[in-house]
Amino acid sequence: MPANQSPNPKILTPDLRRNPHLLLAVMIGLCLIFVVSYAGRLAKLAAAEANVDHWQVRVQQAEDHTLRLSDEDAYVGSDAYIHQQARNELGLVQAGDALVIAIPSTPTPAVLKEAKGVEKKVVEKANWQRWLDLFVPTSTQPSSE
Repeated sequence: MPANQSPNPKILTPDLRRNPHLLLAVMIGLCLIFVVSYAGRLAKLAAAEANVDHWQVRVQQAEDHTLRLSDEDAYVGSDAYIHQQARNELGLVQAGDALVIAIPSTPTPAVLKEAKGVEKKVVEKANWQRWLDLFVPTSTQPSSE
């Protein structure tokens, strides 16, 4: 270079094609950006797959519920359901059935008829004597022959 000329700025700047360290740094930076972006997309994909699984379970539950309701609807429309409701709710019977009505009753205590003017004399035995009479019959008790 001649001494009286000024240096050209383009000649002094480093060229990317000729400086391998700068090229390597730029490539590593681009790879890091790609990895971070790819990891974010994988996280979104995992969340979307979890959401799909959740909704598939919900759809399956809805289909099962629909099947149960359609079975119940078919049963409600059948003659068996109508006969059951007629018997249980309305108290109706079919021809040939025997109607049995159970009337609840409370037991009434037995009433002893006593003769007028006759006093009844009640002789109480001790408990041990009653037990003894039950297990060891004596000859003083009247026999029922």
